[in-house]
Order: sequence, then structure tokens, then C-alpha cells
Amino acid sequence: LTGHAFDVLSVSFSPDGKRIVSGSGWRDDQGLLHQILVWDTFTGLPVAQQPGDADLLRADDPAASRSGDRMVVADGHKLLIKQESTGKILFSGVDDGEVINPRFSPDGKRIVSGCSNGTVKVWLQAAHSAPVVAEAPK
Repeated sequence: LTGHAFDVLSVSFSPDGKRIVSGSGWRDDQGLLHQILVWDTFTGLPVAQQPGDADLLRADDPAASRSGDRMVVADGHKLLIKQESTGKILFSGVDDGEVINPRFSPDGKRIVSGCSNGTVKVWLQAAHSAPVVAEAPK
């Protein structure tokens, strides 16, 4: 699949296998440029493109929801839920460390992510509060 202008940093299939979400980025003298593409796996054509939002620092580990209408993206210390077709930000949460590899739960109501501070976070999309920290048993 061709269409990214920068190095492809991450890719993932949608749960139904019908789409691929890919994120790319490149740092130049003006900062980090990025792009998110959503592909139709059967035609190989991009069905949605989300070029760099001014407030989006990176496009790391994008993942599609089971319903196919949303994607989750790690952006430094932020976790973003975006509308897949338009790129509109539906939810933005801030973590105390770098958000890593966010993924939707099977029911689409929660998101789990790693964090650069060694914790696992569970985000409840409906709640605009801090994520729940999952701790290992002692």
C-alpha cells in the first residue's frame, strides 16, 4: 500500500479485518510531521486520510474500533479518540507518562494503554477523568 509521505511507524487491522489503520511521521527542521491513513484491505485504496493536526504531535500506534467509526491514537502524553472518517477528536485524555500502544476493548467502551512510567492504564471513554491504573498483585 502506498500513500504515506513519511516513514510508516505503525499499522494495525480493524477487528473485522476490512480496514488497516497506519500512522507515519517524520521530523524535519520545522518539527514532526505526521499522517494517519485508513485503508480498505480488499481494494488497497485509502478510504480516509488525516494529515497533521496542529495540536497532534505524533501519530503513534493508531488502532480502529470494532464498530469502525473511531480510532485511538497515542500522542505523547495524550490519548486521543478520533472519528475515523473525519479525524475529529471525540475524546482527549492526558497521562503522566508517554502513552504507548493504546487498544480498544472488545466491547469498545474502554481503552487499555501502556505508559512510559511502567504502568498499564484503562481509559473509560464516557468519563472525562484520569485513567484507572492497573497494578500487579503484591
